Amino acid sequence: MNEDSTFNISFYAIRHKDVGGYQIEMAPNNIFKFLNVADENISGEAGFMVHQSETYILSFSMFGSSLLASTTNKISDN
Repeated sequence: MNEDSTFNISFYAIRHKDVGGYQIEMAPNNIFKFLNVADENISGEAGFMVHQSETYILSFSMFGSSLLASTTNKISDN
């Protein structure tokens, strides 16, 4: 919890196949809202664009980049 009563949440995924994009929905959407999204790790490095609303995140590459399948099950690698 941050000083202004907001939270930072990180999303990780173990990918068994290459991924061309992803969508995340906040549920329940009457309690939580996305205020700001920063894509600083693997999908940001792959050039994925991020679009968000208060309840959805949509991320993909306009240039056909993919997130390669995971090579380990470690959260720090994914």
